[in-house]
Amino acid sequence: MPSDLQGTPDLVTLVGIGVLILAIIFIILYFVLKGRKDPGAQSIPRVHSEKISPKPRKENSVRPDYPLPAWITSHSETEGKIPILATRKSYPAGTESVEKSVPSDTVSREQSPVVDEATIRSPLTAEEIQHDPDITASMRALARKYALSEVTVATDDGLVLATSADRDVEFDAVHYSQVAILMASPSEPDVTIFELIHKGSPLIGIIRTSRHIHPILKEQIKDDTKVILQWWL
Repeated sequence: MPSDLQGTPDLVTLVGIGVLILAIIFIILYFVLKGRKDPGAQSIPRVHSEKISPKPRKENSVRPDYPLPAWITSHSETEGKIPILATRKSYPAGTESVEKSVPSDTVSREQSPVVDEATIRSPLTAEEIQHDPDITASMRALARKYALSEVTVATDDGLVLATSADRDVEFDAVHYSQVAILMASPSEPDVTIFELIHKGSPLIGIIRTSRHIHPILKEQIKDDTKVILQWWL
């Protein structure tokens, strides 16, 4: 019995020492793990920042070794880069856009259709008509002037007033007067129509020709037709 009492404190002591050792081990492991985690977390942003940080740009690093014109160097200093050249042609200093490298007359020729050479002809005058025997002769002279196959003037209800044709053009007058009223396109590719007013009455002009009628040319034919109508009617 006394021997059991003497062994009891030794067991308690051993248990206490074991608990203390485990506590010390846990504390050591905690600080070790914490110490490993903190340096790694701090090093990541530094490494990332070093990768994405841009390198300093060297001055004039994009300029070639050979000398450039003054207008290019002045433009590159203000814009920070050398502009792309549209052509090899050089321009004076102060040029702001390479669009000026295309001559303006070239652009206008590309955008507008070629004007028929007949448009340079002078307008018809009363002096040219006064020697014609009748209105038919004047209409035929008009057709020859602009190289037309036929030219006819009719009322808006289809009545023929004058024509240069040698055939019956009554069908053309009736048909194309309705086309003009409906503001439709002619059914025949060689026909061009125009409208005019004579003494307050609306009239229709019918042109037959195999070649293209430029809008300026059509206006000149209409003006000459007005002169003929004013002389004869």
